[in-house]
Amino acid sequence: MEHGGHHASGGFSVKEDSIFSLATHLNDAHRELGAAALADEEKVIDTVLNLSDINESLLRTLRQLAPFGMANPKPLFGFADVIPLKVDQFGKSKEHLKLVFETPRGQIEAIAFFATADQYAVVPEVGKPLQLIAHVEESYFMNRAQTRLRIIDIVANSF
Repeated sequence: MEHGGHHASGGFSVKEDSIFSLATHLNDAHRELGAAALADEEKVIDTVLNLSDINESLLRTLRQLAPFGMANPKPLFGFADVIPLKVDQFGKSKEHLKLVFETPRGQIEAIAFFATADQYAVVPEVGKPLQLIAHVEESYFMNRAQTRLRIIDIVANSF
């Protein structure tokens, strides 16, 4: 198997007889590289929102701005003093973080893949306000439409 590129690329090749071990090799590479694989980029928040601002109008605007990529990054939002109702790890090996918040339209999840609560500057706790930096996204996992937040960071300072 070969791999390479830079922080903004994700290309590799796989020999046909190695396709069934691809997931194992990718997970091994992720563990081996650790923090060295992360691009330390400044986080520029486009605007600060309230959880109540996440509505169909915002989603429609985000759809109009797409597609997102290197030349057109996803808008990044700050959410100040949001209070988690739940803080959970999920996934087969509990390798993903999920926070649940209450909004006027019901609960909304904020997730971070391959993350734990203690890896952030502020460890999220149920009932304790935090400052969240996240993307707003629409997910269609298992044919179920869901609006959620994709956690980028949890920070100590207000925006």
